Amino acid sequence: MIRKEEVYSPQDIIPLLVDAFNNGIETINIDGDVIRTKSERYRVFDKSFKCSHCDIVGTRLYKEKTNEDHNLYHFNLYGIDENDQEVLMTKDHIVPKSKGGRNSLDNYDTMCTICNKNKSNIVGSLTPKLLLDVAKMIDDEQKKKLLIKGSSTLNNLQQVMDCLKFLDRYFTNRCKEGKNEFRPLLKKTRNALQKSNKI
Repeated sequence: MIRKEEVYSPQDIIPLLVDAFNNGIETINIDGDVIRTKSERYRVFDKSFKCSHCDIVGTRLYKEKTNEDHNLYHFNLYGIDENDQEVLMTKDHIVPKSKGGRNSLDNYDTMCTICNKNKSNIVGSLTPKLLLDVAKMIDDEQKKKLLIKGSSTLNNLQQVMDCLKFLDRYFTNRCKEGKNEFRPLLKKTRNALQKSNKI
């Protein structure tokens, strides 16, 4: 990846890119470099610079390109984590494509790559049914076996706890956005967490 060192403000640049794209302009020149405007990420970032799962906020943009991009740059958005390290921000499918989610702006969230990786590892294989199975398992004496039937990714109690904590944050954020269909799942997740904390 080739990066130019100049730092840009997302508040200044993202609306400019989105406006150009909405008006059919495929590239624009910013400080002598040709920038592609056709990127769904820009429109997602225009909704929010904050990761939908944690407190990381995208605060800086850099011009970047791969060797194959020739003369065309794109802007990548970065936030800073608690260790003062840069974290790339990206777009995420709220409902995964594998679960029938669409490639549309209303199904995209801003997410840092750390949470995106965690979601892929944990939530990617989850369904509401599996979440209920997790809750039932914690109720059940079989919890002592530390196994969850039907899931190869959740195979011990610590993974179940991690999964439930992640889902608690996820469903809480969805409810804060007014998506009330997540409230029953949030309630079940919190009930399961309370029970698992007593194990």
